[in-house]
Amino acid sequence: MLRRIIALVLVGTLVVSGVAIAQARTKHTLTGTVKLAAISVSGSLPMLNVTAAGKLNAKPGGRGAIVGRGRYTGSPAANVYTFAGTFTAFQAHGSITGTLKGKATLQASTNAWVIEGTVTVSRGTERYQGATGRVRFSGGAADPTSVATLRLRGTLTY
Repeated sequence: MLRRIIALVLVGTLVVSGVAIAQARTKHTLTGTVKLAAISVSGSLPMLNVTAAGKLNAKPGGRGAIVGRGRYTGSPAANVYTFAGTFTAFQAHGSITGTLKGKATLQASTNAWVIEGTVTVSRGTERYQGATGRVRFSGGAADPTSVATLRLRGTLTY
């Protein structure tokens, strides 16, 4: 009887392992948009800390929400500010998390911001379990207090 139980456990383990091995990770092209607004700001430029939240519309995944925390890391020019931080995007079938870095350039003539950078995805949940990838973002905001609209393009593997 003990041998039968051990054999069943071994067979079950092999079957489960085979299912996990059979589910190969697939590369997906990600495109979409994000609209973000600052919900918490502390400090002053160039050492500013910001928490932002907003809505996400992306393929794959559809609509969702995103929360990010960042800090400005320097000012290589009078109107250019670099930043780094973390983010989590929540969608109907899971979430992805990672880091981000980029720069925001203030256009003196219009007071608008041009924003660009890169996201590095390091993990995911549910459908996006084990997600990794890189996504570029670019866009801007009409002025320092308005909602930023960013375009997304990159790849995710999960």
